[in-house]
Amino acid sequence: MRPPEPVPNPAVQTPASALRQAQAEAAVDERSVTDVSAQLLDAYLALAPAERLRHIEDPGLLPADRVTLCSSLEASLVPERRRIQFPRLWRRGQFARRLRSGLIRAVLSPLMIGLIVVGGPWLALSWQNTRPLATMTDKGLFAFRLPNGREDYVTLSKGSTVTVFDATAADPVIGLWYPRLGYATAAVPRAALRFVR
Repeated sequence: MRPPEPVPNPAVQTPASALRQAQAEAAVDERSVTDVSAQLLDAYLALAPAERLRHIEDPGLLPADRVTLCSSLEASLVPERRRIQFPRLWRRGQFARRLRSGLIRAVLSPLMIGLIVVGGPWLALSWQNTRPLATMTDKGLFAFRLPNGREDYVTLSKGSTVTVFDATAADPVIGLWYPRLGYATAAVPRAALRFVR
């Protein structure tokens, strides 16, 4: 004979059914909390900004609804945009007067005065010590003496730019730069050069 099957007692629940029932109750509670928070938010949004500020820390509001309420407060605190009025530049003589005063202010600024005092003499010195340039008017073969004493024959095409070392001589001395060696110099006829500066 088999033992009788146990009869389930409706008062005793299995762990799985108890878990399902607890999850269902939690979902209902969560929906009710969300609904209450949404109703409070709607009521607070209808109030004036000062009243909304008083209810910002209401424990009945969810964090997301509290952020929405804060955003509405920030939006109400921003002043209305005003139309920007630009100065009238087309009045007679006003544009020139403003331009002149702006230029005078810019030139007399301490930064600009410092640039002029330091940079001016430096530029003048650099300009004086820079060798003049010339371009070749004709194609020609010239004997250049390298710094190490060796002689090298170079063909310069028409329009080539060269550095002039001595422009006062009857045949000006020109130079070509050789990497790692320095300038190679050669005397060329004055008619073969057109001075740039």
